[in-house]
Amino acid sequence: MFIRTALLVAATALGITGLTAEPASAATYSATSFYGKTGNKANSAIFNKRLRGFRNRLRGAKGRYHNNFYFENSAAGAGTFKMDGNKASLTGILRNAAGQGYEVTINYQRTKNPGVRHNRSRASTSDWSYFKMTSGTMTSLNGELASFDLSLMGRKWDGRKRRKVATQFGVGANNWNRDLLGLFTRFRAVEQNCDRSVKRCRRYNGSFKLVLTENDPPAPALIDDGNTAVVPLPASALLLPAAIGMLGLSGGIARLRRQA
Repeated sequence: MFIRTALLVAATALGITGLTAEPASAATYSATSFYGKTGNKANSAIFNKRLRGFRNRLRGAKGRYHNNFYFENSAAGAGTFKMDGNKASLTGILRNAAGQGYEVTINYQRTKNPGVRHNRSRASTSDWSYFKMTSGTMTSLNGELASFDLSLMGRKWDGRKRRKVATQFGVGANNWNRDLLGLFTRFRAVEQNCDRSVKRCRRYNGSFKLVLTENDPPAPALIDDGNTAVVPLPASALLLPAAIGMLGLSGGIARLRRQA
């Protein structure tokens, strides 16, 4: 009887095997501007080249360094880069010095092909990850600037000319800051909802150069795998020593009976 009861208590105590820690499959990073040669924040995104006759100046942009946009100028103070398995995203609000801004939404898919790798910082690339851009938009916040659809620069992944430039992620990957976790994306921006038969659609090249800081990951969640009854961990922890004690007591009684 003692042995049967002790085994029952021990089985209850060890019933916590039905609880497992769900690993965090996603990582979230705060995205801010890279550091330039002077050690100051340079920019988060820049329109740095016109296409087909447009001036380098982003049409409608005002103020000093009108083509430079910063996540730091938003209320949140940073953008957000999320990685979840083979997918990733970049979101946030960008503003230039004049307060003009964009809402950025970019989705990525992991790829093994880096395209044309950019490594001005001469960092080790062995641990870098690469992503294709599956969709991307920069939506004007107040209508002063044109809204754009984004794609990776380049026309194809192979070949010696106009190779696509995959988004690169890793330490030193922002192409400037060798010892900092970063992200680098070169993009082509094409004006949204533009009828090319009526007017010249605005098109620009640009890039994101970002410093990433990992946010605190959430605590692992305890999940029931559905195979066994769940016993709260504190209760089971108290039951286990009791079960071991009962097993020892039952063994002692059995020895006394044999000696008698």
